[in-house]
Amino acid sequence: MASRLLVDAAEFWPAFAADVRAARRRVLVQVLSFEGGPVGTAFVDLLSSVAPSVDRRIVSDAYPRHIL
Repeated sequence: MASRLLVDAAEFWPAFAADVRAARRRVLVQVLSFEGGPVGTAFVDLLSSVAPSVDRRIVSDAYPRHIL
């Protein structure tokens, strides 16, 4: 499996979206924070677009809760 460094959202999002859409078994995502703005909504829409049989999980860090 090859690795590549993606810098900023313009590089990251298309690659991430393609990987999520190609998922057949599971999508596991770890985030520092999760908000319901435009990016959060696009993220939920993307996760909702995969087959119902795909296991989707999000792990969100509690650290921002203490700062915000």
